[in-house]
Amino acid sequence: MGVALVLQATHAHAADPEQEAKRTELYREGMADGEKGNWSSAVKKFRDVVAIRSAPKALIALAIALEKTGHFAEARRTYARALADAHTLGPSHGDEARAANEALTRITPKVPRITPLLPSDVAARAYVVDGEKLDLQDGAIDVDVGSHSLDVES
Repeated sequence: MGVALVLQATHAHAADPEQEAKRTELYREGMADGEKGNWSSAVKKFRDVVAIRSAPKALIALAIALEKTGHFAEARRTYARALADAHTLGPSHGDEARAANEALTRITPKVPRITPLLPSDVAARAYVVDGEKLDLQDGAIDVDVGSHSLDVES
């Protein structure tokens, strides 16, 4: 006996129309803040937008605001998430996928990185930077400029 399993990616929609209206207003406010150069305020508004319902367009807006405020590592992770989500959602999100991919290419050289060097007898299972588990990418961890705490779980 065979069993067929069908998986389908769908948009995560906010159940509440009021939340969607709030999301739309926050997005507009974030765009207006960005146009005025008030990027810190735009970051907060776009975070709220994504918290209500994430979508590639909102993630790209958040990533741009993060980039403008000098948070290159977080911007890079957010562009990568936008790219992955756009690919998951399919061809109708091709413009967002292209924009996120171009932004990743542009921002990657700007991202500060730390390279943990561990004794050969220590195998790291996870790296925790400032309380957040982050993955090694090409042997290094993307971080924003500043002081950081690094914990290695082995």
